Amino acid sequence: MREEALIDKQRALGEMGGDLEIYDEVAAAYLEETPRLLQELSADIANGDATSLERHAHSLKSTSRTVGAMLLGSHAEKLEFGARRANLENPASMLAEIQRVYQHVQAQLTQQDAGN
Repeated sequence: MREEALIDKQRALGEMGGDLEIYDEVAAAYLEETPRLLQELSADIANGDATSLERHAHSLKSTSRTVGAMLLGSHAEKLEFGARRANLENPASMLAEIQRVYQHVQAQLTQQDAGN
């Protein structure tokens, strides 16, 4: 997976008025919060809780897009809409892909933070 394509930092900075300090704070919060969201998604799938799955997937979609992780946001959106329509064929597989992409996003954001 090409990690350089996973974060559109310039797009995210544009949404934040170009303020790198705000971006760094948001990215740090994202890195802290996302593992909990992934655990919640896993529990929602295990419990068959479509309402919570939709809510947690929506949160992941929004926060991912805020930091510029557009691909991850897109995957979370698919999970969100599938949960909303109660039309998920294999949510565990979808979550596995989200977790895989998140590992790369996490690595890139951590590397960006170390570069500041």
